[in-house]
Amino acid sequence: LVASRPPSPRPVMASPPPIVWHQVQTKVFARCELQNLKDVDVSIDKKELSIKGKQGDKDISVTLPLAHEVVPEESRWLVNERQLSITLAKEDSSVYWEKFTTDPALKRAVKADLINWLDEEDEAYMGHAGGGDDEDMGGMGGMGGMG
Repeated sequence: LVASRPPSPRPVMASPPPIVWHQVQTKVFARCELQNLKDVDVSIDKKELSIKGKQGDKDISVTLPLAHEVVPEESRWLVNERQLSITLAKEDSSVYWEKFTTDPALKRAVKADLINWLDEEDEAYMGHAGGGDDEDMGGMGGMGGMG
């Protein structure tokens, strides 16, 4: 008889979280719908967004090279028990973002938020008719996750 060893637990690899995004003229909104995300760290640089955290025993980690530059000092993030919400302030508000990231490997993880999507011609995109500016984070209180 050959003694068998119990299988060793497989390490859980870090994987990119699913992200949906949309924009208005001056801002880009991104949302990760991950419940009970813990130990969250979001880093926002001019051309890069990094997200790290834990969901149960699963590590969540992704670095996204952004399609265009943002203003880190005017950008922010908030996490609650349902999701991580990120608001990025566009460096150039005249630029309409055709995509969120320049990394084609993240195409499966990063999708357009079709429910909130606005085209350049939409009045709400320009900030008219209640165009979503800060709506996603309004009244959320406790901005402890300020990045």
